[in-house]
Order: sequence, then C-alpha cells, then structure tokens
Amino acid sequence: MRKPDAALVDFLCDNADVITKVTLAPEMVPADVIAKLANVGIVVSAGHSNATLKEAKAGFRAGITFATHLFNAMPYITGREPGLAGAILDEADIYCGVIADGLHVDYANIRNAKRLKGDKLCLVTDATAPAGANIEQFIFAGKTIYYRNGLCVDENGTLSGSSLTMIEGVRNLVAHCGIALDEVLRMATLYPARAIGVDKHLGSIAPGKVANLTAFTHDFKIIKTIVNGNEVV
Repeated sequence: MRKPDAALVDFLCDNADVITKVTLAPEMVPADVIAKLANVGIVVSAGHSNATLKEAKAGFRAGITFATHLFNAMPYITGREPGLAGAILDEADIYCGVIADGLHVDYANIRNAKRLKGDKLCLVTDATAPAGANIEQFIFAGKTIYYRNGLCVDENGTLSGSSLTMIEGVRNLVAHCGIALDEVLRMATLYPARAIGVDKHLGSIAPGKVANLTAFTHDFKIIKTIVNGNEVV
C-alpha cells in the first residue's frame, strides 16, 4: 500500500459518483483523509495493513466501515496485540469480507468470525483469471501469477488472488462451516449490498429491486443467470 497524496485524494473525491469503495492501511492514512473520503460517500475499507489495534480503531472512528479480506494481508492476532484482525472482530458495526476457499482462511477461523460478526460478515472470492477457467499463469499488476494446486501465487509464493467462484464459496460455507444455505446466500448478496449502501436496489428479491438472480441445483450447479431482468445464461 502507498500513502495517498493530496492529488490522489482529490481525484477520488471528485469521482465519488463512480468509486464505490477504497481499501487503505489505516496506519498510513491520516484521520482527516479517511473522513474526507467517507464524507463524499466512498466506502472506506481497511486492508493490506499492519495496523495495531489502536491504529485500526482510530481509523474506524474516522470513517472506516469495512475491512478487506479478514485474516489475509494483516498481522496475526496475539495475546498482547490483537492488530487489525482483532479490531475488526471487536467492533460490531464493521463489515468485513472473507475469502471462503479453505486456502486463504481456515474454515475454523471463518466459523469463529461468523459467531462474532453475524450479519456483518460477507462472502467474497477475490477471484482472478483462473476462476472458472483452465489456465496455469496470467499477468496481474505487471507480475506473472501462477495457478498451482488451487492457489494463485507469485514467483515468491505470495498469495495473489484466488480461483474461487461465488457458487463455490457458497458451497464451501455450507459444507465446511455448517452455515445454513439461506444465511450463506445473505452473506453473498444482502450483507454486501448493505455494506456499500445499495441494499435499496440490490441484495434481495422484492418488488422494484433490480432483478439480478442466479438459479442453481441442490448440488450447486448453476442453471440460470438473470442480469437486470434479462436471462443471460
């Protein structure tokens, strides 16, 4: 992560109508900048960060309402320093996303996070090019990323995205975390919509809402996809 300069912050704020969310490291960004982004309607998320508990909570007070990829790209929780992950779990109102491929985060940690976060825990994929495709390597952010044994890694073995599809994430949470299917579906739809403030239009089935729908079988095979009311698959 890089520290934001004034020109970048102004650019983001000037384009807030098309920028939904930004991820930043709270220990690297002043509180007034976080507040400025939040005040123009951008959802500010904490992630890719080495923040301490104190630094993270200062960021939350300044306007951070989301956390990117719980347990990934953040320090381990220790007895004396909970860090960013501990701060997220300790704050009831902070939304967070978790990658449910069983590789980025152990399912035991997802189960514990669900108990603590409830309807603030969102299912995300962090999907990159191999998701639903048959490729062995690809270019991402100027680097060659290799798909090996279900993992997307760079030449140093550092995780660089996932190959997870959303329907696979749904299946994993049901099968490995014991979360009821209806609740898992809310984690993939309604809760993320609430997190970014679009739940009046998206995230659930109701008159007047956008008809973005997926139909799948009992064994999680997608059989129909509808986007904006139009069947596309």
